[in-house]
Amino acid sequence: MIMAALAAVALAMAFVAGQTVEESSAKKRNEAIMAEKLSALSGERDALRSETATAKQQHTEAKATVVALRDKLKSTTSMKAQDDADLRLYRRIANLDDSETRGLFVDKVTMSKNFETEEVSLNILLIQTQGRNRIRGSVGATILPDTGKPITIVQSEDSKAPDFNLRFFQTVHIPVPKTQGIMDELEIHVKPADKAHKAFVHRIPWAEIERLR
Repeated sequence: MIMAALAAVALAMAFVAGQTVEESSAKKRNEAIMAEKLSALSGERDALRSETATAKQQHTEAKATVVALRDKLKSTTSMKAQDDADLRLYRRIANLDDSETRGLFVDKVTMSKNFETEEVSLNILLIQTQGRNRIRGSVGATILPDTGKPITIVQSEDSKAPDFNLRFFQTVHIPVPKTQGIMDELEIHVKPADKAHKAFVHRIPWAEIERLR
């Protein structure tokens, strides 16, 4: 009986020991599987981080390229507009456009504002065609409101009137006072100093004066 009991105890202990070894082995296998999965996830995470960094860099470069192209297009457009304006001016001076205008005349009137001083100025482009002799004189300007009396900015006979001294073209600048109400027209009085050219008045609708920044 005693021998049988000891045999049973030994068998039970062997069974328990076998179970412990099997559980330990299974635990190690699970730990190895988990470690492998964690390593794979870590690799995927690093790859995603790298892709994200690359995508951000590409986005930054693409944005910089778009800005550069936009600035270049703006500069090119501005240069083309200036070139077109210069070509038009030279054609007018040389009278290549078969214009009926001869001698001295007002070609273009624009208005610009100095945002530092808040001063507004008329920019009057004078052109001489079919002539090479220098022309001198002065320029005056009067604003004609929709209603009310004319607003004289400066008279061409006034000593404060801006002078011009040109052979082909010159831009004359006249400060504009602050006005109220609706303006209808602008009169530009051009008074050459020599007798070869007659004084004249150029009228332009106020709404047609080009506003420059």
